[in-house]
Amino acid sequence: MATAPPSPRVQLAAVFRKEVRQTIRDRRIMFMLVVAPLIQTVIFGFAVDFDVDRVPTVVVDRDRVAALGMTQQDVGERQPDHGPDVGVQRGGM
Repeated sequence: MATAPPSPRVQLAAVFRKEVRQTIRDRRIMFMLVVAPLIQTVIFGFAVDFDVDRVPTVVVDRDRVAALGMTQQDVGERQPDHGPDVGVQRGGM
């Protein structure tokens, strides 16, 4: 009588244990898994800037109602007029 094959969970656990053992034995892989992400984090930490500056803003006024409640200070920068149905609040820099 043949024995039943191990369940997929037991097989997955066996593969996981095997891969962990091989990873721990090889120092190059450990370097790549631990040190390389730390170096990348430091380098990219200085390279990435999440400050949002000078985002072009256009206000579309299809009803042609100027009661949007926005002032020139709300818009901030000067924006070009793109046509008759685009009302752009213009502000100074």
